[in-house]
Amino acid sequence: MGGFSFDERYFPLVLVTAPSLVEAPALTALFASFERTFQRRSRYALLLDLSPVSTIPGAGLRKMIAEWEAAHVEETRTWNVGAALVVHSMMVRGALTALSWLVSEESPRIHVATLGEGVEWCCKKLESEGIEFSPSLTEARTRGVASTLAV
Repeated sequence: MGGFSFDERYFPLVLVTAPSLVEAPALTALFASFERTFQRRSRYALLLDLSPVSTIPGAGLRKMIAEWEAAHVEETRTWNVGAALVVHSMMVRGALTALSWLVSEESPRIHVATLGEGVEWCCKKLESEGIEFSPSLTEARTRGVASTLAV
């Protein structure tokens, strides 16, 4: 199966697209990508496109994710200004939003229906934090972010 697409060409916007089936080796590679991003020592916004996911990861993978997140709370708080998660299902978005009320998050997180909504939210978070856009992000946003940033 395929892995996650981890795209930093629009940094300070990081675009991650999930595979249809999430497996442990793909998560390990994703975690390594985030750790390299932390080493940049620059603040960024995350756009995580979960729309390709066809099966919810099992308990073992969810535990793996939770353990990695717990081990990297400080880095996430320091460098990530916020994350927009693209989830097409309104029911799943609602469930994720309700869950976020119960669990403290390292940085602000929103669940959106489309890539375009996610990009705009991330760009507004970056602007509110006074973080300058790269020329590639400025150009992509000007031309129409949803089609430009899709991988």
